[in-house]
Amino acid sequence: DEEGDLMMDDQDLERYRRGRNGDHIMGVPFSCELCHFRNVNLRDPLLDSSKDVYTLTAMRRANIDVCWAREPSTVRANLNRARRDFFETEEHCTIEHQSLPFLPDPDLKDKLGMRHALRVLQASLRSGRYTQNVQFETVRKTEAWIGNMHDAGEGYRGTPVGDGGGLEDKRGSSCETRGRWFRRFMRGVKLRMGQVRYQNE
Repeated sequence: DEEGDLMMDDQDLERYRRGRNGDHIMGVPFSCELCHFRNVNLRDPLLDSSKDVYTLTAMRRANIDVCWAREPSTVRANLNRARRDFFETEEHCTIEHQSLPFLPDPDLKDKLGMRHALRVLQASLRSGRYTQNVQFETVRKTEAWIGNMHDAGEGYRGTPVGDGGGLEDKRGSSCETRGRWFRRFMRGVKLRMGQVRYQNE
């Protein structure tokens, strides 16, 4: 408007607050926060425990960050294409077994790195120097030390990746922070937090 205030419509106000229909088929596994809690802690949450309830809330935040790493138009287009392809194929072809991939994962294990996502989210709540909270570039350091510690221990694979060119020898890692779900989570965190730039940075 004339005074230079940021104008936001209703759709903008809903960003990073809820998932959208179709987020669950966008190329990374989706689990509700209850399943994530069970995968991380190997037990059900105690609803009279403020720590467990806080953890469930943080897990929902991580899930929503993963979802919002993709724009609404991309999610909608992917879902519409999936529906169209599915119904057209069902009408014209015989596919009697496992027509679509089975989405739930029955294993009780944190394969995606939700426990690491909790550390990233907690770090993002620290007070910042120039803003209310720390910037994304500071939060990213949490992801870095987790990956470094993992690769310094028994998780180190040592498998060469690529042609080995460059100053640093590239090695594979089995750390969840290097996986697709975690990459999507970090992108969602960055988009939600934004970045504040200062002169001479």
